[in-house]
Amino acid sequence: IRYQPKTLTNPVTLFKAAELNDIHKNLQDRYNLWQAHAKDEIEVHLVPGTHSMMLMDENIEPLILGLQASLTKASSKKSDYQQT
Repeated sequence: IRYQPKTLTNPVTLFKAAELNDIHKNLQDRYNLWQAHAKDEIEVHLVPGTHSMMLMDENIEPLILGLQASLTKASSKKSDYQQT
C-alpha cells in the first residue's frame, strides 16, 4: 500500500532554511514541493542557517517572530470565520 496524503485545504506556513545543506542543493523549489499538497496559499518564512542550524541560538529569533506572526494571522482568520 502506498501512502497518498490528502490535499491540505487550509493555508500552509513553511519555515524554510535560508541556506541549503549539501543533500538539499538540488532542491531549488521555493515551496519545497509542498504546492503539490496544498490547495490554498503557502506562506514562506526564511530562517537563517541550514535546516540543522535553524534552532540554534543565533537563528531562533527570526523563527520565533515568523511563528508568532503566523499564529496571529491564523487566529484573526479564525475569528473572522466564527463571526460570519
